[in-house]
Amino acid sequence: MRTDVEMTPLKEEIEAIFNPGNIDDDCDRIADLLYLFKVQIGELLDKGEYHEAFTLFYEILKSLSCHFVKDEHYCHFDDIHSPDYTCGDMLDTIVRRVKEGVVTESDLKYLSEAMGEVERMDAYEDYGCPFVIADWKRFLRESSVGNSNNKKYKER
Repeated sequence: MRTDVEMTPLKEEIEAIFNPGNIDDDCDRIADLLYLFKVQIGELLDKGEYHEAFTLFYEILKSLSCHFVKDEHYCHFDDIHSPDYTCGDMLDTIVRRVKEGVVTESDLKYLSEAMGEVERMDAYEDYGCPFVIADWKRFLRESSVGNSNNKKYKER
């Protein structure tokens, strides 16, 4: 359990997933437990609750990043860190909504800033985990998202 942040019920629920007892080959059990959050993010997006969905995603990525280093997840897989793939599925769902143009510029900014925070964590700087950071950066580079000249993404 992390002690570097104030524990809210959401953070406690996420942290419980990263219990060292859930570490197995490829961290498959952790990925399986994260699946319910993948569903929840999809439901939040369906309801137009983008900020809440992005906050949930951010909290998952922060915990994943923290435990990847602290609990040495890198010792438990060769080439597939399953939680990374689950988070990749979450990001794919988010990107689909962003491409639809329904996410406000302020929510996009919030998500980009959150991803920037995760990018500066040791897990990403030293190990490239979570790889969704690189995927997000590539998406931003290859799209017009966040470009203030693009009317599709202006504040609504």
